[in-house]
Amino acid sequence: QIPAADFFTGYRRTALAGGELIKRVLIPPPQDRTVLRAYKVSRRRDLDIAMVSGGFRLELDDRAFVTRAVLAYGGMADRPSRAKRTELFLTGKPWIRSTVEQAMVIMDSDFSPISDVRGSAGFRRAAARNLLLKLWDETRTA
Repeated sequence: QIPAADFFTGYRRTALAGGELIKRVLIPPPQDRTVLRAYKVSRRRDLDIAMVSGGFRLELDDRAFVTRAVLAYGGMADRPSRAKRTELFLTGKPWIRSTVEQAMVIMDSDFSPISDVRGSAGFRRAAARNLLLKLWDETRTA
């Protein structure tokens, strides 16, 4: 068993030893007021490598304040990585558009994406920020 955070060790590298394979993935069931979302930005919807992807776990209290945010991205670093500064900023704040817009600015400090054939660093930054805004749009309460 290995935590997901330790599984990816570098670009196209994992903690799997030769001959090992993934037998099972354990994901704790979400609690009440927990939102799970995953998004992919690519040229084609299917059968295409993502330019940027996002996997999100958002926990809100009964006042729609963020009690926990997990913002994991692919395509923003040499391995899937979390936007930890942005997560920290969101925690304890109301889940409203102005909070999310502030978080989008902070997200730039979480990543230093590269430019390659799939997309420029600027495109990746904009896509990552917009995936957070999409999460808000799909989960807002008012």
